Amino acid sequence: MSIRRNQLRYGMLWGAVAFLAGLAATFLVTPPDLLEVEKWRTAAWFFLNANGVPIAGIRVLGLSGIGSDVNLIKATDQLRALYMLPPLLVTLAAVLTGDSLRYTTRPKYVVQNCAGATAGYVGAALVTILASGARPSVAVVILLGGLLGGGLLIGTSVTNRLTGGLPVFGVTTLGGLTAIGLAVILGGITVITALTPLLVLSLVGVLTGTVLLLVVRSF
Repeated sequence: MSIRRNQLRYGMLWGAVAFLAGLAATFLVTPPDLLEVEKWRTAAWFFLNANGVPIAGIRVLGLSGIGSDVNLIKATDQLRALYMLPPLLVTLAAVLTGDSLRYTTRPKYVVQNCAGATAGYVGAALVTILASGARPSVAVVILLGGLLGGGLLIGTSVTNRLTGGLPVFGVTTLGGLTAIGLAVILGGITVITALTPLLVLSLVGVLTGTVLLLVVRSF
């Protein structure tokens, strides 16, 4: 198995485990009737807020209306200690990922090894966003992207079968191309805007984990 594949495999594992551990801890300390939704959803929203991801378009205790964002930790003045949890978890995931891979003391390779944790952590966060309904706009973008990708895959497969694998140039209108381009751009902006704090947090955790591994391995 290639080094890149191992980095992704262990990174996905430890990053996801770290995020799920944070969710579980948040669920345990979340009061049962804090919001007018299920406790698991409340815990998911609070932990996402702790990761810098605001909740969009909800109507809970008059805190927010449709089209607006809210940070429940600030709005309710509850569970402020959660802010300390994500940096610790991301750092731990980065250290475990780097330690699971081939031993090295070269900073470049240690960073590459630890960086895999970002994929697992952000991936688990994205699944939580979709499952809890925290960011409906992100869910719509992913749904449309999946439909578009699936359509292209099916269309390509059918075309290849009908033409015997011969190259075929697709024909579409300028308006169609423009619409697809705008959808991709706007969708990308939506997702990046929602996940930017999470990505920054993951980067800080990776760098911190790298430094810790290098310090330990230098002795």
